Amino acid sequence: MTTIPYDLHLFLGILPFKVADLHEKYGPVIRIGPNELSYITEDAWNDIYGKVPGKSLLVKKNRPAPGPPKKFDGMFGTKNDADHARMR
Repeated sequence: MTTIPYDLHLFLGILPFKVADLHEKYGPVIRIGPNELSYITEDAWNDIYGKVPGKSLLVKKNRPAPGPPKKFDGMFGTKNDADHARMR
């Protein structure tokens, strides 16, 4: 219903500890906000962010970043999945 408990724990700097306590009490999946879940299993990462065979990992946009030209775009500016995976 509200993010007040989440925001309060974040402000106090104890949010990670509170989330860990909730995982110990309620299990590997908990709701930490009206629109947010927290997972602690490895399988959840692959299920949520995993690469689907035949589908591009990232949506690539062929537009230059604002500002002066860069020699190195970084992990998020890579144009292909192989470079992105290598940097990860």
